[in-house]
Amino acid sequence: MAAVISHSIGQELVEALGLEGQQVTEVTISFPLHGFVNLTVGFLATEAQAKGVIEIIKQYELHEKQETAV
Repeated sequence: MAAVISHSIGQELVEALGLEGQQVTEVTISFPLHGFVNLTVGFLATEAQAKGVIEIIKQYELHEKQETAV
């Protein structure tokens, strides 16, 4: 069995997904034995996109979980 270097098939995979011209940083495909196939695509975010995510995060608050009596 031969190993595959990502850049040897990366562009072909990006084209198969119709993502040419996008700033794709990674593609991860997993085939669990019992479950759904997972496809994750990473992109470089623009400054506007990153700031948009920050604005969404600001809408939520983190709270410490209260301990429950045992």
